[in-house]
Amino acid sequence: MNWPSPPAPISPDLKQIQIWRICLESQPISPCQLCLSAEEQARAARFRFERDRRRFIQSRGSLRHILSRYLDCRPAEVAFTYGEYGKPQVSNDSALAFNLSHSEDLALCAVGYRQRLGIDLEHLRPLTHFDSLSRRCLCDS
Repeated sequence: MNWPSPPAPISPDLKQIQIWRICLESQPISPCQLCLSAEEQARAARFRFERDRRRFIQSRGSLRHILSRYLDCRPAEVAFTYGEYGKPQVSNDSALAFNLSHSEDLALCAVGYRQRLGIDLEHLRPLTHFDSLSRRCLCDS
């Protein structure tokens, strides 16, 4: 997998954030699947639809490849711990923070040090039945 390097190294002492854009459909699935942990592979196997399974593998594998650049390790060596509500954290480096959001075929990953990060992504879809929805949900005034 040919990943570009981050634009410049992030200093752990500065509050810098780098955002990675991941086109899931363009990511080959094999390198992504090979670096997943046994737990992640089991989770992927539980998806009912192949499209959702593939997107999970591609997003989680891509996340591992990105974080491995910051941790200077192989993607399979990136280790996660999970908080009280299931939010993953990197256990290799407690100062490294990240957040991943995906929708449809696109994912965004924010990476920084010593700060809480959040990023959100939503696929926009056309609202085809606006007239009937507005009649049902809105009132005349």
